Amino acid sequence: MRLRLLAPVTLLALTLSGCAAADAADIAPTEAAPSTEPAVAEPENEAPPLTAPGAFGDDCGAVVTLDELATSVGAADLPALDAPTTAMAAVAVRTLGGIACTWRWPDAAGRVSLTLLPVQAAIDEAPGESCYESSDGTQTLTTCRFASAVGEWWFTGSVELPASSATDPSIAVMSLTSAFGVRAGSTPAEVPVPPDGTWGLVPECASLASSVDAAAAFGVDLAATPGNLAGEADPGLYTAIFASGWRGCHWNGDTVFVESVMLRGAGWAATDAAGIESAEPIDVAGAASALAMPDGGRVEVRATDGANLVTTFASDAEDAAALASLLLGTMAG
Repeated sequence: MRLRLLAPVTLLALTLSGCAAADAADIAPTEAAPSTEPAVAEPENEAPPLTAPGAFGDDCGAVVTLDELATSVGAADLPALDAPTTAMAAVAVRTLGGIACTWRWPDAAGRVSLTLLPVQAAIDEAPGESCYESSDGTQTLTTCRFASAVGEWWFTGSVELPASSATDPSIAVMSLTSAFGVRAGSTPAEVPVPPDGTWGLVPECASLASSVDAAAAFGVDLAATPGNLAGEADPGLYTAIFASGWRGCHWNGDTVFVESVMLRGAGWAATDAAGIESAEPIDVAGAASALAMPDGGRVEVRATDGANLVTTFASDAEDAAALASLLLGTMAG
């Protein structure tokens, strides 16, 4: 697989998150020592984390600092960090032990996006850089997308600046790479061990379609075709999508359209979605747990068999849950 530095194409809203925490069942119980101190009650109804623990302690500031970002692009002001995304591409990044971060300057004065993965996850990738100009409707922008190995990390991203900027984005890329290189050696990169029950290769969409009884669930047969990939994403996102075994499909029938994304070993993302305020439990046959949440004008359902993740998007929760159940069933054999 080679580095994919693509010209802009139609975007699919890919949803980015890492590594699963140790299972409490793996910790051998020990007898509690006598104590004269009063017991401290554990907090009740504490919200679960939004995402599983990721690389660099989930701290984008441990990758590059705000001052380093401002210096790299020649900005007088510090940028703001985007809120963590729970998108599926981010889930793929985090499942491989990586981290993804995006910073923006006000008034469209610039954007830096970084995606880091362990080099082991990018073994077949090649370093490179590609720059091009585009327009956001109000100004011309110059964007450089890049990827390189820095220590044990596959350091990728994009720098987007107004064409009128005094800073060449290529110079900003070199500055960011150098800044990260100073601290790269202090954080070892490691691809998490897949949990027990992780799927092998997920079949292609056409094979999945021939394995499920869609007519029984939807009243019509469904044809499945591969889903789109983002055309303007960081190179590291493409690496994560392919290395994680991501399988995205569009399911079409006479009156039905449903999308699905299947990720092996990413079942944690269904549980962690409980930290999203809009997520609610939903019954999905064959799932150990499942959650539903709004996604624009659609409903997103995340279901897990305890180890793997099936995410479906449909106009209503019933259709999304039905397809998730069918896919979990076919993978269970």
